[in-house]
Amino acid sequence: MTEPSVFPLDGGCDCRAVRYRMHTAPLFVHCCHCRWCQRESGASFALNAMIEADRVALLAGAPELVDTPSESGSGQRIARCPSCRVAVWSHYAGAGPRVSFVRVGTLDAPDHLPPDIHIFTRSRQPWVLLPAGTPAVPGYYEREDHWPATSLARRRVLLAQVLVDDLSGPEIRALLEEHLRDMSQLSPPESVHALDIDALRQADVTFWTVWSDGELLGCGALKQLGAQFGEIKSMRTAIAWRGCGVAGRVLGHIVQVARERGYATLGLETGSAPAFQPARSLYEQFGFSYCGPFEGYAEDPNSVFMQRAP
Repeated sequence: MTEPSVFPLDGGCDCRAVRYRMHTAPLFVHCCHCRWCQRESGASFALNAMIEADRVALLAGAPELVDTPSESGSGQRIARCPSCRVAVWSHYAGAGPRVSFVRVGTLDAPDHLPPDIHIFTRSRQPWVLLPAGTPAVPGYYEREDHWPATSLARRRVLLAQVLVDDLSGPEIRALLEEHLRDMSQLSPPESVHALDIDALRQADVTFWTVWSDGELLGCGALKQLGAQFGEIKSMRTAIAWRGCGVAGRVLGHIVQVARERGYATLGLETGSAPAFQPARSLYEQFGFSYCGPFEGYAEDPNSVFMQRAP
């Protein structure tokens, strides 16, 4: 797997109308030698980096999604530049829109993403020599046999359920108590704006939890401040699941709900201390920009405020 220190990596099409940023290491990199990939790429193989779609941000332009057949019969949607027609990634039917198969060759520095595995080598072109030390299989493979533990955990998050929660369960009570304790340790009392359970049960708040196989992974909430304004609250990931994309999964869900509700603005408050940098980076990744205090807040050196249009 690629060293995390090289990320983010930028890429795009030939005419540079479409530009994107890959924020983190991918789940896994496939070098596929099947006949379909050979035909679609016009080359001997296709090199695709599987990554959660919310970890790939558009910097410029908007690719056009082209429905394309696949060997499975389920098809794929190939994201192409509408001008030069270069394919930058695909969404396969099996994984759906939550996973992007980024064309490694469209990265500005594709050398950073060598293949983690060669697949469908039974149709490999005979002049292609496979390097020693990289797994190669005649068809597809079992993830558990090849993916690192971190990628398997990230996949569990992708498949997890995001559910509206009534805050009655002992697991969520414990997670929120941990959240309030941490916020109190990181900021002075006058700068702690985390909501307790009673406040989260109010009619103007919707609260969600993320579950996988009966295990609570994290939570988040959306508070309505006006007819067209919502505030993100109570973003928390269980300690064992940090770094696996739980917060991104919750945040993406909240942004979608805000869009469906017709909100014009989605805002949030978070800390300014170094301990909050991962949270600020996530919000930036999702297109939030810094702003001044909004309803219910005042200028505070311990707080930063961010907003975006859903």
